[in-house]
Amino acid sequence: AIKQSIKKVDKEMRKEELFFDQGSTIVFVIIIEDKIYVANLGDSEAITFDKEGNVVRILSKIHSPEDKKEIKRIEKAGCIAEYGRVCGTLAVSRALGDNKYKDIDGCYDPDDPEGNKGDNDCVSAVPFVKKYTKKSNESFMIISCDGLWEDNHLEKDIAGKIVVESNRKDSAKKIVNKAIELGSGDNVS
Repeated sequence: AIKQSIKKVDKEMRKEELFFDQGSTIVFVIIIEDKIYVANLGDSEAITFDKEGNVVRILSKIHSPEDKKEIKRIEKAGCIAEYGRVCGTLAVSRALGDNKYKDIDGCYDPDDPEGNKGDNDCVSAVPFVKKYTKKSNESFMIISCDGLWEDNHLEKDIAGKIVVESNRKDSAKKIVNKAIELGSGDNVS
């Protein structure tokens, strides 16, 4: 049901011109008793920590055009992965929107007014979905986009320590401010 829901959202986004050259990664978590359900597209992450702020495990999967399986899928769809990007431009291989990389035969050609329409999605909206059983040492979770972690500006354990040392209500703001202080130039929500 999760995969179908995400694909349905993407299908609706394909109808909107706004999403031709814009898109979004996603990550969400559903916790029911001791079960943790995670779904993501792109490079947003869900990470669990112990009570001291150390990483226990990363629950999500980064969808990168540098990953061998993703490169194979991208090439099968008729595009290329070069410079660590889909068609040399987009840094994630799965996302909502970014419609110029969807339903095409090969990479989008801005000089082709028809957009090279075809049957393939070089940027997929099929999410990573996994069910986990909560570990006894998992105390809290950080759910974020890649801007917090890009280029290792903010190490995950440092973010965990900020949560432990802060009022939980203020910890998100402190983590974001620390990522910016350390040089993150990406979205840090």
